[in-house]
Amino acid sequence: LSIALADRVREERALREEAQQHALAVEHAAREELEQAVDDRTRELNDAMVQLQAANEQLEQLSNVDGLTSVHNRRFFDNMLEEYWTESEKDDSDLSLILFDVDHFKQVNDIHGHLLGDECLKAIAGCIHEVMDSHDHVLARYGGEEFAAILPGVDGNRAAELAEAVRMAVAKLKIRFEDREISVKISAGVAGRKDRVDSALQLVNWADHALYQAKETGRNRICRYG
Repeated sequence: LSIALADRVREERALREEAQQHALAVEHAAREELEQAVDDRTRELNDAMVQLQAANEQLEQLSNVDGLTSVHNRRFFDNMLEEYWTESEKDDSDLSLILFDVDHFKQVNDIHGHLLGDECLKAIAGCIHEVMDSHDHVLARYGGEEFAAILPGVDGNRAAELAEAVRMAVAKLKIRFEDREISVKISAGVAGRKDRVDSALQLVNWADHALYQAKETGRNRICRYG
C-alpha cells in the first residue's frame, strides 16, 4: 500500500509538473503572439504617421504654390517677405523687391482669349525664374498678371539690373498656343531695404510706386524707387 501510494504521489506530481509546463508554454506562446501583434500594430501606426506627415507636407507645399504658373502664391510671398525682412534687419544686410506687371494684359485676354493669356503668364514666370536662377530668390504670383521677386542679399542697383535682364528676356519670348503666336512686354518697379525703407510693407509700397511710375512713363521699362 505504501509503495502504491508513493507511485500515486509521483504520478500526481508528474501530472502537475506537466500541466504547469504546458500552462507556461501556452502563456509564453500567447505573450509572444501578443508582442508580435503589438509590434505589427505599432509598425502600422508608424507607417500611417509617416504617410500622414508626407501628405501634410505635400498639402502645405500645394497651398503655397500658384496653380497656374507653379511659382509661389501671394500667401507664401507675404510670409517669406516678413521673414527675410526680419533677417536683413538683424544682419543689416541687403534685401530688394521687384514687382513685375505684364503690359496691356487685358488686351491679350480680350483679343486672343484667356487660354493664350494663361500661356503668357506661365512663360513669363518661367522666364523670370530662369534669369534669376543664379541668385537666391523667392518668386511669387502677386496678382492677376503681377509677379513679385524677393532678393535677399541683393541691393537695389543689382536688383534693377536683374529686372532689366528679365524685361529684355520677356520681350524676346515667342508665346505659342494652337495656331497663334504673340509677344508681350513687362514693366517693373524696384525697391531696396536700404533705400530709406522702414518696414516690409513700405518696401512693397515703394516697389509698387516705382512700378506705377514705369507704367505712367510709357511701360516696357524698369523704374527704381529712390
